[in-house]
Amino acid sequence: MRFIKAMVRVAVALAVALAGGLALPSGTDVANADTSPCALPGVGWNNLGHTTDYTYFYQRPAGALRGVMLFVDFPDHPMTTAPSVFLPSGGYYDYVGNIGSDAQAWFDTASYGQVDLQVTPVDRWYRMSGDAASYGMINGSGTFQTQRDYLQEVATLADADVNFSQYDFVYVMAAPRLNPPSGQNPYADFDWTAAFHGNGGPANGTTDVVLPSGERVHLGATFAPWALNTDRELVVQHETGHLFGLPDLYGGPFVGGWGVMGGDLGVRSPDFFAWEKWKFDWLADDQIACVPPSSSGTTTAYTLTPLETAGGLKAVVVPTGEYTADVVEYRTSGGNNAGTCDTGALVYQVNTATSTGPIRVHDSRPGQTGLPNGCGDLDVATFGVTGGRPTTYTSADANVTIQVTGADASGLRLTVTKGGTSTHGCRMTYAVTGSWPDGFQAEVTIVNTGSAPLGDWSASWRFPGGQTLHTLWGAGWTQQGAQVLVNPATASALAPGASVSLGFIASGSPPASLTSPTLAGTPCTTA
Repeated sequence: MRFIKAMVRVAVALAVALAGGLALPSGTDVANADTSPCALPGVGWNNLGHTTDYTYFYQRPAGALRGVMLFVDFPDHPMTTAPSVFLPSGGYYDYVGNIGSDAQAWFDTASYGQVDLQVTPVDRWYRMSGDAASYGMINGSGTFQTQRDYLQEVATLADADVNFSQYDFVYVMAAPRLNPPSGQNPYADFDWTAAFHGNGGPANGTTDVVLPSGERVHLGATFAPWALNTDRELVVQHETGHLFGLPDLYGGPFVGGWGVMGGDLGVRSPDFFAWEKWKFDWLADDQIACVPPSSSGTTTAYTLTPLETAGGLKAVVVPTGEYTADVVEYRTSGGNNAGTCDTGALVYQVNTATSTGPIRVHDSRPGQTGLPNGCGDLDVATFGVTGGRPTTYTSADANVTIQVTGADASGLRLTVTKGGTSTHGCRMTYAVTGSWPDGFQAEVTIVNTGSAPLGDWSASWRFPGGQTLHTLWGAGWTQQGAQVLVNPATASALAPGASVSLGFIASGSPPASLTSPTLAGTPCTTA
């Protein structure tokens, strides 16, 4: 389904790079150091690691990309007017579809001209064979198989009208009830909005939708009718982000209104994070400043240009562990962030080994009151030199201080200091509480022995004998080979002297001890 030639992509990237270079404000810093210590690996197929598994996602986020939008109704949700009439000018239909649409402009702006996403809407309703509720995608009950079966029926209905080989993505929007029973939600029968990756991962083999014509659908998204009612215009961007390989950022108070992959779709500040744009290759390595472990004891000055504009240095990255880093970028009210609640230095943690809060914004002013209308506490999280914003962020995890020193036409100026007296320490204890042939139950207790609280803490250890974790209570977790990585399921601080206990069940023989334990990237003592 990809019909964009590699040479076209190279030409587009070169043109953008040249334009970005010409747009550099006088005095703007550009990173020249090796960025490899900051290009963190990821865990699993859907993660924020620097590289993306394109054997799974197929389509790189570059060049001219084409999507088709299909609209479906149901015997119990019959539509009497065409989509272009039901979703009139200025509404969803015009937002998504055709050349020059707002959706196309949004991706053009976010990618600095490197992505041209055009979505063609088919102006008719395709009538499904069953009632909406029969497709098994209500109240979060959808599965990969129910979504695939649904897409298979939709695409088969449209096969005579649509040349699917011309499109990289297939989007499907379901109709709401026009006259729901009294007191019933018009969107209640179908609420599962999700991306679709047809190959299903290496374990499942190829599970593309295959049409009578022989064409295949392997990338797309299904939209519940609620998407027509709330933040409708950003649902396409969110699901397309998944098709490009990004994980969700919601599940807790992690990013607020920052970033379109968040739970409220980043209504106020929806642009992708600099870390995500670097992953997409929309930002070049020389637009990322990497502060490697070897820089301990140094202070370095940087000037960040706004994330919303092309050219210049876009982020400073400080690795805090094998899979974690602190990142700072400069957010303004330009581009896709015109409605932002806050401007300044946005500082956040990246964890490429978890699906629970893989980005967590560091709130500069927790508990803020008197917020602008429609803005939440985390939406006013930036550091800066105006508006009463704190100017200094100190990371106990990496023993790093970020100091915002000023802002002018050249960008936001800051310094990064690495080194000094550590405020971080930990102790991890491990005890087996039960065992059986080829399995055991155990408990891990983690104590913050440092002098500073740890916000949004993370921990890790390694199994020494091929053990595999199956269940863990008290936190989210992932396992990559022998290494287990743990994050709290919701935002959680660990005060000095405080502890957290985690119970788990694993297969294999119970080891005498766990190896390489860490808390927030720092080695722990054991007891």
